[in-house]
Amino acid sequence: MIQLVNIPSYLFVKAGQSMLRTFKSFYRKVESEVLDLSWKVFEKTGNVDTYLLIKEIERASDQQSQMEDLELVIEEQDSPTH
Repeated sequence: MIQLVNIPSYLFVKAGQSMLRTFKSFYRKVESEVLDLSWKVFEKTGNVDTYLLIKEIERASDQQSQMEDLELVIEEQDSPTH
């Protein structure tokens, strides 16, 4: 028989936040490697499409950073003060 355990919901929230931080860190590393590779290709080929790809990745990265900053502000506002 399976026993149900009463696990406080905040533990699920903390686990989810930890997983999200790990994913964001992994995403930044991959994004950095893609930018590096794209730049190397551009240096070798001078291909304009490759340069436009780099600019698009940088723009998306800037937008993501702005969203993360906004999320931090919201989290700070939502967190109880002691």
